[in-house]
Amino acid sequence: MLRLTRIYVIPLVLVLMALVLAGCQPVSNARTEFCQTLHDVGTSATELKNAKIDQPVDQVKATVDGLQQKKKNLDRLAKLTPVPALDKLAAAIDGAVQAVSGAVGNTLGPVVQTVNAAGDQVLQTYTELNDAVCVAK
Repeated sequence: MLRLTRIYVIPLVLVLMALVLAGCQPVSNARTEFCQTLHDVGTSATELKNAKIDQPVDQVKATVDGLQQKKKNLDRLAKLTPVPALDKLAAAIDGAVQAVSGAVGNTLGPVVQTVNAAGDQVLQTYTELNDAVCVAK
């Protein structure tokens, strides 16, 4: 009987270990990665807030594309660690995407104030979330 149990237990343990190593991330690592990604969002928000009228649109679009990728990463990480809802930050990032999409030509030109305001909104929501999740812990 003992031999039969070993035959089933050992493969089961190996499968469970493989699942743990492949798909699960410890909460502390997820929180660290969440806070680092959130910090990157703050850096990008500052770039948008400080965008200049003659700044190339492609450069600003790259910043916004990075924000969208960071938003996806934050959503993934939020499932692994307890954090407040990301809805407000997601809405602010979507607002920045929309502001930059209004740019016509090679430079920001007349949409620069809208981009700056969108960057400020992302920065404010970043600060609130950072204070609640990363600084307080």
